[in-house]
Amino acid sequence: MVKVVKATTVEAPAPLTEGRFEIFRGLDGKHYFHLRAKNGEIVLQSQAYTTKASATAGVASVQTNALNAARYTVLAAVDGRFFFRLKAANGQNIGRSQLYATKASAERGVQTVIALVQRMQSRGEPPLARILGTVLGRRLARCEQPLPDVVVP
Repeated sequence: MVKVVKATTVEAPAPLTEGRFEIFRGLDGKHYFHLRAKNGEIVLQSQAYTTKASATAGVASVQTNALNAARYTVLAAVDGRFFFRLKAANGQNIGRSQLYATKASAERGVQTVIALVQRMQSRGEPPLARILGTVLGRRLARCEQPLPDVVVP
């Protein structure tokens, strides 16, 4: 199943100098989060949440689980490309990646997520500091949308 979202609202983040989390609301009325790398690419995206508080808890779960390489699974999609999932200790999906052409690229994506979260923690940022900064309530000029669902055989 593919979710089509034509526009969303996103809380405006601080200028991108490092990775950051973004929480936004899709046209479907549900809340999502992205983890963006320094280059602006989305490296991890959440499932849909019914409330912003749930999406915020999802970010906290990423921060808790992302440094454990055993929590990631690299999978093949039906079209032969690859993606990864990050799961919590209880086995629940926390987030997934974009599609990659090769398994090695997906594995590098895992390492990118781990490195981003390590850097956030090494800077001594309190949990969720990257998403709950001083710019809450502002809107981005460009639209965001969740990545399409991945069909797994």
